[in-house]
Amino acid sequence: MVEIEYGLIMSAGLGTRMGPIGEVLPKVLWPIYETTLLSLQIKRLKELGCKKILVNSHFLHEQVVNFVKEKHDGEVEIFYESILYGSGGTINELIAQKRICPQGTLLYSAGDQFYFFDEKSFKIAIAQIKNYKTILFGLNVGKDSGYGELILNEQKILEHIKPTKNKMDDFVTFSGLGLINLSKVSGQKGYSEFFRTVAPLGGNNKIINPNHQEYWDFGTATKYFISMQNLTERLKNRTSDLKFIDFFLRNTQQNTYNFAEPLLFNTAGNLKFEIFFKGLSKGFSYNGLFHGING
Repeated sequence: MVEIEYGLIMSAGLGTRMGPIGEVLPKVLWPIYETTLLSLQIKRLKELGCKKILVNSHFLHEQVVNFVKEKHDGEVEIFYESILYGSGGTINELIAQKRICPQGTLLYSAGDQFYFFDEKSFKIAIAQIKNYKTILFGLNVGKDSGYGELILNEQKILEHIKPTKNKMDDFVTFSGLGLINLSKVSGQKGYSEFFRTVAPLGGNNKIINPNHQEYWDFGTATKYFISMQNLTERLKNRTSDLKFIDFFLRNTQQNTYNFAEPLLFNTAGNLKFEIFFKGLSKGFSYNGLFHGING
């Protein structure tokens, strides 16, 4: 297993896309059965070879601290942002505050998604990162996804990001997962965006678009619900060859469940959040919690 000096789980958002529960529970603590997004992210980064894992936090910071102390004490380091530093500012501030060394490699991961692909692409990125400022993993998405399209030159270097309104074809966007060469990050203080100070457009930032892509998105209330339904159906059937299912079962005790039982859904087919939140949202169904909320 190749070792990476640092892994960073980006999780300091305000939870504005997660509905009423997002106002009282940080997104990374949303449950995946009896584990959480954060716990699975930590396990994922460990499997990918990260020696030191950091989690940035801001909104409902104390809940994240208490959870880490109880479940992952000594495994991760929390970086509290009293003010939001932004997707680029977090990495720069970690260097400026000497929380990480300005050398080596950092694996950057959005805290609300899981991206699996062929091992060969990841090994190529590890071997090549010393030659680039960043190596970012692309993701194939549909024309109506609403994401920005990555425009590359012949050497697969990122030139700019193109808005995709009225896009006619599918395209490649940034997956939220990438390797960062810390020796090429300035460490400037304050707020900044990822594609301005970490991976500036037109800079030496390579895009690798992997084969055999498998992407699980829990980033909004709607996407979380859809992903949980998908996970439940796959676990019921036990015939899935998806990498996330293998990863999930490998890192949880879910083999003990009888998925023929109506564990997650009420008679109306709505996800029963009281099972997950142990009283926090008792009695609420998906429709009741997220009525009128779009994605």
